[in-house]
Amino acid sequence: MFCTKCGYKNTKDSLFCQECGARLPIKSNKNIIDALKEAPKSLYIIAGAIFVLMIIGAIGGRIIKKQTSPIAMINKYMEAYSEEKWDVVYSYLDITENQWVNKESFIKQKELDTEPLDKIVNYDIINKKTEETDFNAESGNRDDTGLIQVYEVAYVTQNSSMTQTMEIRLNTQKKKRFMFFNTYLVHPSAYMATDCTIYAPQDSKVFIDGIELTPSGDKTSTQDGDLAAYTVDYLFKGNYDITIEHPLGQQLTMEEVSFSNDEEVMVDHLLFNGTMREERFQDTQGYLQQLMKGAINGEEFMNLNLPVLNTVNAKDSCEEAYNKLREQLEINEHGVGYKSITIKGFTDTSTQDKFDSHQTYTSKIEFEFDYVRMVKTGWGSSRTKEERSEKTQKGTFTINYIFKDMEWQIESYHIDGLNE
Repeated sequence: MFCTKCGYKNTKDSLFCQECGARLPIKSNKNIIDALKEAPKSLYIIAGAIFVLMIIGAIGGRIIKKQTSPIAMINKYMEAYSEEKWDVVYSYLDITENQWVNKESFIKQKELDTEPLDKIVNYDIINKKTEETDFNAESGNRDDTGLIQVYEVAYVTQNSSMTQTMEIRLNTQKKKRFMFFNTYLVHPSAYMATDCTIYAPQDSKVFIDGIELTPSGDKTSTQDGDLAAYTVDYLFKGNYDITIEHPLGQQLTMEEVSFSNDEEVMVDHLLFNGTMREERFQDTQGYLQQLMKGAINGEEFMNLNLPVLNTVNAKDSCEEAYNKLREQLEINEHGVGYKSITIKGFTDTSTQDKFDSHQTYTSKIEFEFDYVRMVKTGWGSSRTKEERSEKTQKGTFTINYIFKDMEWQIESYHIDGLNE
């Protein structure tokens, strides 16, 4: 048989040109039947194998579909939950992990939360619905949009024969099994505490179970001032230890604080640490001596370089108090005034032991001193004489501090006990 395309002469039983591969014309049905009869047995073997594979594929597909179905997922989840195999339960959750959301934390919270009498001993799936919803990080799963399978499960516990119900939500996963079969994981909202906030004095370091939180930038106002907000988007419901550190305060530890949705923990004050109180005592002594020496020598207030708060009220208050002190101590045009004041001792009489969100501290000291001053020799006299204190004098010095920009600054001060 000659090829109509290339002209090559083929055998009479050929279906395709042996030279160019073109289909050869078939003259009759008899030729087709004869050709099939003489076809190699391997073709029949291949056709049979394909048929068997199709049967196996259909059966296997049904098995895989059943194993990956929502019902299968719920059964595996409930069996692990009933047996309190929390590591297995965790593997069935659609979780986006963070520092507090991981297998170790989940197992810890469940072991602390679950008592033996709460153990589930029997369950049954009683209802189903499907809904379209947005997944979001608020509940700890990936940020995506997909199909949610919602099932209602009835169960009884070891402690009670009364039937209870729970809702199990399944997230349809993007990843499919064998390219065709949907897979599911349990929506973790039942385990999640979302938008939990700890409020503490500004500049604090806040820790949950030893993990430091980042300030959210938000604040809340209280009668004692503003507190900084430290927010956790989500973590497992349960009890956690909170630790608060501050450069001025003693470390505060709050054990087993319970967290659920929208939980707020308010810490509006901390106890001062001993180092801070001693530093304020020492600085207050130094500022008193600096003020007295400057006033006696007639120095201008701005030249004292005291750490005064950079506000108009604070500057005006401190400078006004200093000018009054100069009038009291500096030798005036009549030759009357103090030549020297010698401070002999200090006693810290401050009573404040904690600071609030204003981060203020009132330092109060008593001091003993001797003086040498110039006084008039008599009534109406223009002559002066030197006078020394006959006994040790006592006075008090009070400074109101505020902690700002990581340092103590002076808002105001007051001195009592100096004789006119």
